[in-house]
Amino acid sequence: MNATTAKGQTAPAHVGMLQLLNGVFITGAISCLARLGVPDLVEHGPKSVEELAAQIGADPRALYRLMRATACVEVLLEGPDGKFSETPLSAVLRSNANPSLRAFAIILGSEWHGRGWSELEYCVRTGKQALDKIYGEPIFQFFEKRPEEAQLFNQAMNDLSTIDGPAVADAYSFDGIHSIVDVAGGHGLLLATILARNPHIKGTLYEVPHVLRAPRTDRSSR
Repeated sequence: MNATTAKGQTAPAHVGMLQLLNGVFITGAISCLARLGVPDLVEHGPKSVEELAAQIGADPRALYRLMRATACVEVLLEGPDGKFSETPLSAVLRSNANPSLRAFAIILGSEWHGRGWSELEYCVRTGKQALDKIYGEPIFQFFEKRPEEAQLFNQAMNDLSTIDGPAVADAYSFDGIHSIVDVAGGHGLLLATILARNPHIKGTLYEVPHVLRAPRTDRSSR
């Protein structure tokens, strides 16, 4: 994708590259906004920064800068009165949205996720997993010891399945198939979607115990 100027001309390569490199900061701001729960709070109408800061326990000036930054990419809308409103992009960051990308946005800003990406060169040079090096254990053992992080990850995977699951189930013909196994299928939302469209199939979900024990909070029935 080429960067363009206000007149529609192709921008210099360094401008396009700066836009790409700044993407990490945009992701961080959106992740923070989701973690603070701001999209939930503006669902029913515009709110001032002072109102929001009091509700979430934040510094008003810092929160204003965060919200202005996300408004620059149409995640929130700042009105002439200084109040912030919901946009279609901020709406999908609500906890009650269907589909919701709140959990996915939060994990992209999580410490473990950032540390993993900081070791990408190690992964490319060795073919090994970064988190094994950083934490001394595979990612799912890491999650087993950190249930809050695991719950966010599982929720993010469920939310993504509500988006791509129906497309997968509709795109493939399961005629002649009588049994299907979903390996590492999380809470089984994709498998359940396939089975709902193909009741003749027997499905088996294969997962590690701590994932299966975790409470289900998917939004497929909303």
